Amino acid sequence: MKYALILITFIVLISGCVKTEQIKERVVPVPSEVVVIGSQSDVPVEDVPVEETKEFSIRATDSGFSPDTITVDKGDQVRLFITNLDTQDTDKFTRIGITGMNIESFYTEGTSVVLEFEAGEKGQFEFGDETQASRKGLIIVN
Repeated sequence: MKYALILITFIVLISGCVKTEQIKERVVPVPSEVVVIGSQSDVPVEDVPVEETKEFSIRATDSGFSPDTITVDKGDQVRLFITNLDTQDTDKFTRIGITGMNIESFYTEGTSVVLEFEAGEKGQFEFGDETQASRKGLIIVN
């Protein structure tokens, strides 16, 4: 029995030493300074401009859009809230979109739709719906 206790104690000590050696081999030294990998700018985060979204509320009525012309700058984030107040569109889904930007949605009388986009290139872009050919608007990107 005495030898069994000595043998068990010896095994426990050896297994403890092996685990300690394995742990020591896995320790990785920590660098004294932190290096950011993949940073694309040396500008501090506090100095990076926050892009604001330019928002416009537009009413679609029997006589057209109001306002019917919107001016933004290239690179602007734009959000249009368009409310259909046209009394001729009762219970009918109407397609509305911006030509040249592949942006479109649907709305009915008394509902609103939100069109969001980035003004990626300079130019003039027509927006409108399919109800009335005369109901058109213009987005000017400077």
